[in-house]
This record gives sequence, structure tokens and C-alpha cells, in this order.
Amino acid sequence: EVVEPAADRGPDDDGAAPEAEEPGARADAWKRELLRLCAAGNRGLSASEAERERLLALVERLEGAFRPPGDLAARRLSLEGSWAVVYTTSRDLTSLERLPLPGWRTGRIGQVFVRGGDATNEIDFWSPFGSRVFQSVNCLWSVKEPVGKSFRAELTFIGSSTKLAQVAGMDLPTPPLSLPLPPAAGIFRISYVDDELLVQRTAGVSGVNVLVREPGV
Repeated sequence: EVVEPAADRGPDDDGAAPEAEEPGARADAWKRELLRLCAAGNRGLSASEAERERLLALVERLEGAFRPPGDLAARRLSLEGSWAVVYTTSRDLTSLERLPLPGWRTGRIGQVFVRGGDATNEIDFWSPFGSRVFQSVNCLWSVKEPVGKSFRAELTFIGSSTKLAQVAGMDLPTPPLSLPLPPAAGIFRISYVDDELLVQRTAGVSGVNVLVREPGV
């Protein structure tokens, strides 16, 4: 079951009715505030309850203003590229706040959608001495047929790869360790997307992922 967003609350937090604005201007203001809070919040991995409530309220407002592209080709094009997670409530990602290795931290968490149907989920792990381990899950991706306003995408998992990419800040030419994965697929809903921001809601649990488009990809 896909979690549906709450309706746009409309009034500002203090209860006053908002001044008349163009819908696009309101959405842009919500987006800027959302990105500002995400930048200060370590992707939500250590966010307080109040911070999470404020972020999710802004997400819900953007979702209420979103109108997805009407055809499959436009929907695919809107997702293509490289994205980095700036906020998440997904349990498989929030669990990365604490790593089992002392001193190690989670770096970039990303997702890449390539034209033609390939995709990767990517995570960097950094040691306190500048070593970087790059972990990826290779996937196939597709956009489901439009059903009204529903905009859904499916990931089919193929295999995983782990590579010691850097030691003490120096790149290593070592090959990755690749492993196949048992057949599995997941569907997520795109509740907002534009040229720079992507919001996903995962099926089955109330997971929200906010991602920004990475330049030059």
C-alpha cells in the first residue's frame, strides 16, 4: 500500500491566512525552505521530532501542488540523472546513522537513473583516516503506466557491488567485489519532481525520501 500525503494545510503555521500568491511562487518558497532545513539536518538521520514535523509539512505542501507529467516519456525524462538524498525517513537509510565500525560515517547516499533502464542505489562510507568504501546496488528501472495522478516507478534489483575506492584520500584501481541478488522488486511513488528536487514515497511503510539533482550528470 502506498502512503498518500496529507492534504495541503493552506494556512501558515501561525493560523493566519496566507497572502494571495501565484501557485508557482508559493511552491518555490516551500521548496527553498525545505532545502534549507535539509541542509542543516544531516539528511534527517539525527533530526528532532519538531524538525521532522516541519520538514514533512513542507513536503506535503509541495505534494499538494504537484501535477505529474501526463505521458510516460515525459515521466521517464523527469527522473533521468543522478540524485543525492538530502532527507529521509526510510528505515533502511536512517539505520545508517550509527555504523558498526568505530569512527566510520556515512557519506553520499545517491540514486542514478540512466536512460535505457539501468539504475543504481549508491552509498559512500568514510573511515576517520580518509578511506572510502563505495557500495552500490545495480537495478533496472521503469515507470508504471499513468493512472490518473499516480506517478510510480519500479526498481528490479540485480546485484550488489562493494569497492574500496580510496585509502588515505588516494584513489585505488582495485576491482569491486560483486554479488548477485535474489530476484526482488520495489515500487515507489514520485510525489514531487522538478529540475532540481525529487520526493519519493515508498510502498508499504511511510518512508519519505527527498533528493536533489546532482549537477553535470
